[in-house]
Amino acid sequence: MAAGSPVSQSNGRATTARPGTVLQAAAQANTAAADVAGLVTDINALLAKLRTAGVIAT
Repeated sequence: MAAGSPVSQSNGRATTARPGTVLQAAAQANTAAADVAGLVTDINALLAKLRTAGVIAT
């Protein structure tokens, strides 16, 4: 856990094996993709934000 992290020391970060506290993910704008390639880009951006926040495993 990073220094100064707002995550409680007693709970720690959630993992795939145990529950814990995670940070809120950064906002992701609604997609306005006009094609599949644009949608893939938007979904990958959302996944990256969820991983950064610790909501999903990397």
